[in-house]
Amino acid sequence: MADVLHSAARRPEAADLTLSVVVPVHDEAAALPALWARLHRVLEALAGTGRSAEVVFVNDGSTDDSLKVLQALPTHGIRVRIVDLVRNFGQQAAIWAGLSHAQGAAVVVMDADLQDPPELLETMLERWEQGFEVVFGVRRSRREDAWFKRSSARLFYRLMAALGGETAGWDTGDFALMDRRVVEAMRGQRRPRPFLRGMLATAGFRHTGVAYDRDARVAGRTKYSLRKMVSLALDGLTVLGFAPLRLGLLLGAGATLVGSGGLLLAAERLPWLVVTTGGVNLFFLGLLGEYLGRTYEAVSARPLYLVRDVVERGGGEG
Repeated sequence: MADVLHSAARRPEAADLTLSVVVPVHDEAAALPALWARLHRVLEALAGTGRSAEVVFVNDGSTDDSLKVLQALPTHGIRVRIVDLVRNFGQQAAIWAGLSHAQGAAVVVMDADLQDPPELLETMLERWEQGFEVVFGVRRSRREDAWFKRSSARLFYRLMAALGGETAGWDTGDFALMDRRVVEAMRGQRRPRPFLRGMLATAGFRHTGVAYDRDARVAGRTKYSLRKMVSLALDGLTVLGFAPLRLGLLLGAGATLVGSGGLLLAAERLPWLVVTTGGVNLFFLGLLGEYLGRTYEAVSARPLYLVRDVVERGGGEG
């Protein structure tokens, strides 16, 4: 991992590609024209200040017309790369595919549904030019989320921050700008199930945040079911290494002490102790199983994603 932090302001040479914008896409045909209209305006304005840019769209096994819409977007000189995956591998895998094909000195990951505002890119670039290696897009609130999602996310990210020893970067989503060396460091971590926001939060690169209001989706509906959210949460837990298992050790020790003390309590309280300690044991046995399963995935070297085709557009094309 990179061990050099920038303390001085910096700007790439004009001939270099300044920015890559990575956009994972899954069934977003209705949102893509609106996204491109706003993103194109932002990138044209950046080009006027000497900052060149490209957009890397990753079609993550869309079943609607997303790929056709991407292929028909009027580029007007903006470089566009379309990475078409053979099937749906999930958002994190699609992000990794985009990072692998991005060529900019700085790389931003953003959603296709316009909940991440393209207009924030210039501010994020300015923070990067000041020397920050990671610039998080920080939501001012989660008022657009349902109560259950908002409450569970708050609890989960507080737990992650406590276990990881780092408060920044967890409750931000994947909307972030990364320096090229950060991108290479993330790609160098051979994880069968990467979790970008957790990996950035625990990496230790010089970071800052830019606050914004997260808008409602411009079209369509969220692709994150309860099952996918649970899977993402497990990815977040395992990215912390041994910390969750150590928590299990501490809870197990505490449950043992409480259970021992329970022998002195009234008999009707003992079943409660048995159920509680049994639940703790089952949870951490399941978590241990997740670690073992991911170890198997890593050893078996299954590909994180498979690419069907990469299409380059832009430059002199209209």
